[in-house]
Amino acid sequence: MSDDWRDDWTVLGDPPEKRPPLPRPYPKGGWSPTAKAEWKEWWSSPVASKWIDTDVSNAELLLRMIHNWDSPTVTQAREIRLWKSGLGLTPRGRRYLGWLLPDEAPSAPVVPIEEAPSVRRRRTAEPT
Repeated sequence: MSDDWRDDWTVLGDPPEKRPPLPRPYPKGGWSPTAKAEWKEWWSSPVASKWIDTDVSNAELLLRMIHNWDSPTVTQAREIRLWKSGLGLTPRGRRYLGWLLPDEAPSAPVVPIEEAPSVRRRRTAEPT
């Protein structure tokens, strides 16, 4: 099967109906605008509907990283990217988890490359 498609993909449904409030305790001075925007975006995503309690805790930790590193170093930016990926908040993370956003779902069943007619014909044809 192609690396891009698996037969166990999950097409995500609607995002959670209710977004939880920003985590407490609030940082001194409140959450940064970037952190607030990220939190809202994450919970507006169908990805959040698949999160379990541990994922929510990780999202809260990620939010604190984003709040504290509004202009991250390269190392900090990599760490944020890795955490986002682990939560399914990046295309690569969703691919790893086997999740598709509703608009990414194929309109027709995906045929594994091994079963595509042109490949089958080549494998079963007599050598010339």
